[in-house]
Amino acid sequence: GGAGAGGPEVYTMVLPLGDGVKCRRTKEEIEDWMVSCGCRGDTCLIALGGDAIQDLCGLVASQYCMGIPMIAVPTTLLSMLECSGPRETQLNAAEGKKIIGCFVKPTMAFIDLRTLTKINPRRLKAGMAYCIRWGIVYDRELFELIDENAHMLLERDVSILARLVDRAIRGRIASDDHAASLKKVPSRGAGGAGGAAVPAASGASLSLAVAAAAAAAVA
Repeated sequence: GGAGAGGPEVYTMVLPLGDGVKCRRTKEEIEDWMVSCGCRGDTCLIALGGDAIQDLCGLVASQYCMGIPMIAVPTTLLSMLECSGPRETQLNAAEGKKIIGCFVKPTMAFIDLRTLTKINPRRLKAGMAYCIRWGIVYDRELFELIDENAHMLLERDVSILARLVDRAIRGRIASDDHAASLKKVPSRGAGGAGGAAVPAASGASLSLAVAAAAAAAVA
């Protein structure tokens, strides 16, 4: 339905919960539904949900009309962390994983930490496990934050969750930016000689939106 006189048309599609939604049939259903709604290249896809929804919608957005903007509104801890940079979107297939998919970076992300107070405890622990693993390998300060506040995190203290999400997202963005700075794109100058190396694109613009949204959620 419409969003008011002169406003954008807004259409809503509700998808089932669970990892099973990441399949070719559901992707086709979304695309057929978008076509029936008259969605074109000026459409913006808003993905509200956890990791499976972000995967599925990211893949749809990357291919619909040769690519349309996608706004991520993650509702689980794991999906909040993964929306901070290029994510590996993939569909489940009988032949195996990582066969159908691509890397997608959301145009923008909005995080409301209050959603973490309502999700299944198992999903919260899955996100914490990801943070613990990341902390052990890359970020001692993140690991110590979890170690010192584990009880409050499990109690879903929003102020501590905000610190966790902020630290984890900043750490991942710093890691992505460092990796990007090491990627060199060769270009040819006059006479065919090797030209200057060009760093890959940075994820800093998204980091500001994510960090601002996280701070606003606990203000």
